[in-house]
Amino acid sequence: MTVEQLDFLLDDKANTIGALLYHLAATDAFYHEHTFKGVKWDSWDEAVKKKFGIAMELGDEGRKTIKGRNIDFYLDHLKETRESTLAEFKKRDDTG
Repeated sequence: MTVEQLDFLLDDKANTIGALLYHLAATDAFYHEHTFKGVKWDSWDEAVKKKFGIAMELGDEGRKTIKGRNIDFYLDHLKETRESTLAEFKKRDDTG
């Protein structure tokens, strides 16, 4: 996909494809923090908030700031968060 396609907004309340991809990575990152590290919801480390906060919230701020990036930016974040979560799953089983 092109940057223009990733940044396309259907209307002033929509989210772009890029923002939704980033949101998926953010959801995975916050899930990881809460579930595997035991971080209380909304008590995130500043580095996690800085990297994923806007992508988690989206809205007007997301529409203003999540744009101009190529597909690799979003896919790299998705790969990073998914690999981290899958690594944690491998440490666990269904018995406990």
